[in-house]
Amino acid sequence: MILITVDHGFLLDDMCFEGNKIPVMTSIARRVLLTLALTLGVSTWLGSVARADVRSGGLGTRVNGNLEGVCRRGICRITGGSDAGKNRFHRFSAFDTRGAIKGVNIDTGGKSNLIVGVTASAGTYLDKLLSLSSPANLFWLSPGGIHLGSGVGFVNVQQLKLSTANSLRFHNGVFDVFGSSPQQLAALVSDPLSGSQGFVDDPARRAELGLIATPRILLQGIDVSIDQSLLVDAPGGSVKVVGSRLSVSSADGSGGSLTLTGEQVKVDGGSQLLATGATGGGLIQVGGSWQNSDPTVRQALHTTVEPGALFDASATDQGNGGTIVAWSDIHNPNGLTSVAGSLVSRGGSLHGNGGKIETSGAYLDVDQVAIDVGSVNGEAGEWLLDPFTYTIDNSSQNSIQNALIAGTNVAISTSTKDTTYVPDSDIATVNAPDGDININISLDWSGGSGTLQLNADDTVNIANGVTVTTGSGGLDVTTAKLTGEGNVSVASGGTFAVNQSGTSTYSGVISGAGGLQKKGVGNLTLTGTQTYTGNTSIDSGMLTMGAASGLSSSTDLIIDSGATLSASNDLTIRSLSGSGTYNMSGTTTDLTINIPSGATETFSGVIQADNATSRLLKQGPGTQVLAGANTYDGETYVDAGILRVSNAAGLGTATQETLVRDGATLEFAGGATLAQEMEVGEQIKLNYNRGPTDSVLRAFSGYTEITDTVMLEGDSKIEANASSFLILDPSSSATAYAVAPDATLCTSTNTCNLSVGGAGNVQTESGHGIDLNDGTDSFTLTKVESGTLLISGKSDITQTIDIQEGTFQVAHNDAFGTSTSINLGSNTTAATLKFSVNVPRDSTAATTTLTLGASGGTFDVDSGLEVYTDSTNIQGGSASNGLTKIGQGTLILEGVNTYSGPTIVTAGTLTVNSAAPTSATCSSGASSNLCLSSSSSSGGGGDTSTPTPATTQTTTPTTTQTTTPATTPATTPTTTQTTTPTTTQTRATATTPTSTSAPTANTGDATEENDDFTQDLINDEDVAELIAVVNSTQPQLVTSLVSSVAIETATVSSVTVIEGGESTETMSDSPNDEFDTGAVQGAPQAIAANGLEVDLSLNNSFEVVDNSTYGSTGVADGALTSSVSSSGDIQTEARGVESGEATDSTANADLGEASAAEPESGELEGGTTDSVASSPTAASTPSSVTRVTSVQAAANLAKADEVTTSRTIRDLNLPDLADRPTPTTAQLQAGMQQAVQRFGERR
Repeated sequence: MILITVDHGFLLDDMCFEGNKIPVMTSIARRVLLTLALTLGVSTWLGSVARADVRSGGLGTRVNGNLEGVCRRGICRITGGSDAGKNRFHRFSAFDTRGAIKGVNIDTGGKSNLIVGVTASAGTYLDKLLSLSSPANLFWLSPGGIHLGSGVGFVNVQQLKLSTANSLRFHNGVFDVFGSSPQQLAALVSDPLSGSQGFVDDPARRAELGLIATPRILLQGIDVSIDQSLLVDAPGGSVKVVGSRLSVSSADGSGGSLTLTGEQVKVDGGSQLLATGATGGGLIQVGGSWQNSDPTVRQALHTTVEPGALFDASATDQGNGGTIVAWSDIHNPNGLTSVAGSLVSRGGSLHGNGGKIETSGAYLDVDQVAIDVGSVNGEAGEWLLDPFTYTIDNSSQNSIQNALIAGTNVAISTSTKDTTYVPDSDIATVNAPDGDININISLDWSGGSGTLQLNADDTVNIANGVTVTTGSGGLDVTTAKLTGEGNVSVASGGTFAVNQSGTSTYSGVISGAGGLQKKGVGNLTLTGTQTYTGNTSIDSGMLTMGAASGLSSSTDLIIDSGATLSASNDLTIRSLSGSGTYNMSGTTTDLTINIPSGATETFSGVIQADNATSRLLKQGPGTQVLAGANTYDGETYVDAGILRVSNAAGLGTATQETLVRDGATLEFAGGATLAQEMEVGEQIKLNYNRGPTDSVLRAFSGYTEITDTVMLEGDSKIEANASSFLILDPSSSATAYAVAPDATLCTSTNTCNLSVGGAGNVQTESGHGIDLNDGTDSFTLTKVESGTLLISGKSDITQTIDIQEGTFQVAHNDAFGTSTSINLGSNTTAATLKFSVNVPRDSTAATTTLTLGASGGTFDVDSGLEVYTDSTNIQGGSASNGLTKIGQGTLILEGVNTYSGPTIVTAGTLTVNSAAPTSATCSSGASSNLCLSSSSSSGGGGDTSTPTPATTQTTTPTTTQTTTPATTPATTPTTTQTTTPTTTQTRATATTPTSTSAPTANTGDATEENDDFTQDLINDEDVAELIAVVNSTQPQLVTSLVSSVAIETATVSSVTVIEGGESTETMSDSPNDEFDTGAVQGAPQAIAANGLEVDLSLNNSFEVVDNSTYGSTGVADGALTSSVSSSGDIQTEARGVESGEATDSTANADLGEASAAEPESGELEGGTTDSVASSPTAASTPSSVTRVTSVQAAANLAKADEVTTSRTIRDLNLPDLADRPTPTTAQLQAGMQQAVQRFGERR
């Protein structure tokens, strides 16, 4: 018996011979032919006869030019068809290219889509080259099946869609392979729908047509390359690839898409599916899409990839690897995915990350698969396994370990709810059944960055160990419950992450240098002894440390908002950060934070405790910031480094105290404004261990008020940073340590020194001072750095107060306590003692010894206040740095002062009622009974050093006198004055003068009039005594006298003594001009003021010129001229004023009533002429000369002084100083003698 095998699905309806059509055989003929075949054994011949048939089947399709044409050999040319929009439709009743046919050419008519339907029940067989006349997409529907055999090829085919479906859907209609007419197709002008949404198979229709129920697509021994995409789709049937190479790769772009779908899909070990691209990998889908995310891709029931098969979706040059999926329906419990061979999706060789690979099915077998998603210059990719339930055992151990070692992130998921098993945004919802994941064999990998992800809705059970020896890989678990006792060890840079939704206990030990991350809303309890040294991060939910469990002291604990760590035993950690909750749940639980040097961590959450004895201990040299409102009741210890508090309740409840060890710092970061200040009600004890190093209480920023007691057990420092304020305002109730509720209390029996510093402000609240009196040994209060210490209450300080730098502000008379010694300033920095309260004579603050440092000291008195030093003795200072008075208030020195250096008054008033200092320098607007003029320089404490004046250049007219010999005995030499502008250098002291004053010849400095008593209160008797002294003293004394008695509007003409008798006179247009000390060496010779000009010769009388402009007062306007003989004697003569001359008009302007007389023409008797440059506002000039007695001259001067002073006080709105004491003759004589002495020294 001969067995004849006929290829399944390929039956003969007729026979073709040499292109001639033979009528369809009758059933009798068929039976005869079959009988002959069986008899003769010519089944091979029969098969040959049955092939090579391309026949048109309607829709206007022409084969070799004929509407009902047939092609059995050579090149088959296809034309005609039905056009609709971008589509051209063809129908064939047979399409088999085997045999003598050499190829098929199809005319596309320029359309984008060519849609072919084959109605033959035998389906389609292609093994020749099929070419399109222009590039187009080819949709091939053959419900009877499709067989692509060796030799098949496609030209100008951009997308090839092969399907055994019986219809193709469009948005507005359907192309039915068997029934559509041209008229029905006319409306289908758009692109067909994609994938399974476009290819639709109707089983009922298939049965009606007598088609096979399970069609098959066989790709056998072919090598096909398609430009863009290849879809092989067998709805309800099977797709098998045998010994073939299917490629959608691109040499210059990204790889294309290659999809095999059907009820069963199989790729044998000799086949390759390629979707590589120069700029990025493509897409290979076998049996389904990634996580069933694409509804156009059918799910297979069984998907098999045999060993030896190769799937490659790599980027060859640059870009990321593509995607590979081997999938079967995870909804169906009969689903099976078995994958072996090699699945590769690497990143580009130049740059790019590895791609993604998924192997999923209800039951999954990947024991022999090799995964490669690596990258040379990028990150490794991902491998997802999605079974119903999965156990890692001996069979699957190698494939998973190898992928992890290569750096691949391996995800095993049995979940139906989680939407992201791996960190990719395109992973859709998974609909796999619930299941467990079990690790029954150890997994150990080293190197790379691969992470093993386990995702189960129910339980992940770690029954055996997971160890990551090196690299940054880790273990990531997402589950309802984590159980097991297998240990997990993660290397540095890796993490053991648990995302748990339920409640469970894990008893394994976590070790290694990696970290632990708790995620999810569940509660995970750890009972093992944890030794890992990486970070502990609690993102959500609760992590509970069992009674025997703990954390490594090297771990940084991060608790995010809404998360909680609950510890039933003591924990020591490296740092604490985040905004969640730390709960001390044990009966005596402590939290110790040992933060390293240079580190700063902030915790803005809540530290709470289930008991009243749990404590917080800050250790380590770094900075820990507490920004939350903590509720624990125990003590707070700051044993090292910095504990910074930025919340009023940051130190827990106020039931216990905060203790700061020596060398440690407690800082407060308060509110942004005083209205938002942070109030801290915690009792604070500094240097509780009484160590040798200061403990520090500091205002770090903003405004902070401490409302409870601050106690000192040893040397301590209270300070405030720049722009910050620390206010010490203790409660009213005393404590066990305090004798009074004041801000700082020293209770030590040892040395207890308090330093206050910083660039900010430290102050005690109103009514509270500083207590340093409860110990038995000596202790001091030291103010350091540039900030301000304000004491607003009574202090109890008995030892030295050392103000080294910055400002010590006194707002209470007893702010110094009973301290008898105050140091103000140091050898290198000056300090300020500021008073914001009146200090009367009998107050404690006025009865101490105050020592100035070598850099001097400053007294600052607020406006309207008076501060008496009473019996305070001021000492110290240096030759160049003494006492400086600032502030608008008044400082009265009454003690025994021996300090060195200058006394400088820059603001307000300094009154000296003691023997020293004897002189001072007053700036403009400042005053002192020691200041001879507002800018005169004189030292304090006997020192007469003068500040070095700054040199400036001013241009003043210089008058040169030339003397002509007399022609007759009755005629005196005529002096002709010519004025030329000359630039001279003048010197100004540190305080710039503003008022008009006479220049003093002893210094040459520019000076200004001062409001001291020598101006305002001088009387006739004093002037007479002064003149008597003048008449019996050397000429140099005149300079000092003039400086003492010159009124504000006086102008002084001075001469320079020239050896040999010649003299050069320099005159100024303005009383404000300054004089060069080098040019003026002699004494001034005349005073002119308020219409009065006085000759200052040393004869028995002054010479006064009266022009009767002040006749009512007896004061005459006039002018003085003088000359110096060759012997140095001063000779004074009356001079007239020529027409065109001008005298200073300030006096008349001040008086307001003086009328300027017309200047006379010609010369006065004596023949001399003084020519002076005119001022734009010329004053009156004298018209006559009258010689008066010295008594009359003094009376005139006193009257002018009285009038000028009265009007100046009125115009400038100054206080009337008429009641100030008049200096005695002895005082004036002593001052004049000092001036003579200084003048002699300078000569």
